[in-house]
Amino acid sequence: MNSLTSIMKIVMVFFLLLCASTVNAVCNGYSLAIGNRQDWAGRGSWTVYRNDCSVVTSWVGNNPCTDSGIFSCSPAPIHFNQFRDAAGTMHYCVPEPAREACGNALGPDILSVCCY
Repeated sequence: MNSLTSIMKIVMVFFLLLCASTVNAVCNGYSLAIGNRQDWAGRGSWTVYRNDCSVVTSWVGNNPCTDSGIFSCSPAPIHFNQFRDAAGTMHYCVPEPAREACGNALGPDILSVCCY
């Protein structure tokens, strides 16, 4: 049983190191990232992250492109192309092709765009 416990501890440390190295690489060269739609009580939830995966803000509703006041969206294929922060600063966003992820209380969140 002791060797199993030791192996589990090693695997856990390896996993934490892997996650920490992934977090540092999110949207490299950009300051913000926006996740994909997550379900929250039957409604959509979108989270804005710093490039270290700490949460800046979240918005819950049905259509973030028209109802949020903080997101703007591109024509089809639709993605967020702008985010306005609490200070009123506009951040311009581009699709995030690497399929990186952050996490929040709702679980893993695959990033949709990176913003500068």
